[in-house]
Amino acid sequence: MYNRDMSINKLIQERDALPKGYISKKVIKGITYFYRQYLENGKLISKYIPKEKAAEIALKIKRRKEIEKAIKLAVDARPLRKLSNRDKTLTGAIMMGDLVTARFNNGRITYIDEAVCPLYIKRTKDIYNFLANRILDLSRPNARLLLKVLSIQNKKDEYIALYSHGACISDNYWFRATGSKQKYADICFDNDAYSDLALQGKIVNLPALSGSPELSAIGSFEKCWKKINGEWWMYKAGKKEELFSELFCFQLAKTFKMPTAIYEYSDGFIRTKNFADKLNFEPMFSLAGDNEEYGFVFKLLYDIDREIARSFIALLWFDCLVFNPDRHNQNYGLLRDKNTGKIISLAPNFDNNLALIAYSKKLSHDPKTDSLIRLFSTFLSKNDVAMKLFKEFSMPFLNEDMVKSCFQEIPIKENESEIMEFIMSRYRYLVALYNS
Repeated sequence: MYNRDMSINKLIQERDALPKGYISKKVIKGITYFYRQYLENGKLISKYIPKEKAAEIALKIKRRKEIEKAIKLAVDARPLRKLSNRDKTLTGAIMMGDLVTARFNNGRITYIDEAVCPLYIKRTKDIYNFLANRILDLSRPNARLLLKVLSIQNKKDEYIALYSHGACISDNYWFRATGSKQKYADICFDNDAYSDLALQGKIVNLPALSGSPELSAIGSFEKCWKKINGEWWMYKAGKKEELFSELFCFQLAKTFKMPTAIYEYSDGFIRTKNFADKLNFEPMFSLAGDNEEYGFVFKLLYDIDREIARSFIALLWFDCLVFNPDRHNQNYGLLRDKNTGKIISLAPNFDNNLALIAYSKKLSHDPKTDSLIRLFSTFLSKNDVAMKLFKEFSMPFLNEDMVKSCFQEIPIKENESEIMEFIMSRYRYLVALYNS
């Protein structure tokens, strides 16, 4: 057995140098053949082994299993991370970079700069739920494993956020406890060590206990942040139909020259580049809470900026086109200047993985009966200002050749003819609505 004090990283390195799986035998015409079988990306791989090597490989596999048990013991024995009393009582400041935006004493607000503070704090003055809304979804199996590996035993949402100082990748807000001399450069994320654990449940590297961007990767799908050539990318798991839908919607939005987050297919996952690297992203939830009624959100945005309200209508139009029923107040929002807090624009379109065939494999080709389109048209008919902005909307042109070019850019194949008919019938109906 292995000493508990042995470096976990050394254990991991030794484990990864050894073969995984198990040895199986097949007898064909009286001759025994040996195979090493193991799972790779959900598929069972079987590799032939010469008879003279079988015993040696079996010992290596046995040793790997011993090391895996040792890694688990070492992880379980790691010391619990400590939060200060001022962290736990939420006595400190919400920072934007190195600028104080609001101060709290025992969770109660004592000062606020409304020009730069997070929109949620401005609306509610509630630091507890501000932090709680910045953590990963604990219903994800890999999320629970991550907390265990990070030795986070206190499951209060605001405490989970504070293990990473309340920071996240998509903005530069964070919590600094009173008395701390830390700067933003001291706490901002600089590595993706826990990415494979968060995405796939793999313990591949464990640096010293520290915060992780994975603690703030909200949403119900298994996901992670990876740093590639100095830039952050979010990787997300999903079914084939979900990956296809995300990629297709990206290609279609790009065809229309609509602002969109960049999406790529990568080794069985979808990945998207962080669009908020130079600006702060604030989800619409920060401004509107759980109220997703189109008219309510439209007025909030119109009161900020007419062009932003028009971009919101364009986003709803696109959701109708691709049948995205999952446009909730956490997957769209606003971009703000990281230094002044000025609201710049609506964030680019993202999170369309439940559109098209991901939501329903049986696509309806009668847009008149579609509830999403009906909601959109009803909103416009009851709101003269919104209808006026919709009429000012530069209707994108679309034909079958353009849709075909979107399919050609996607490595995942689905029923092209059915999706083509679905998209074009909805497009024609939405154009008719525009011209009515």
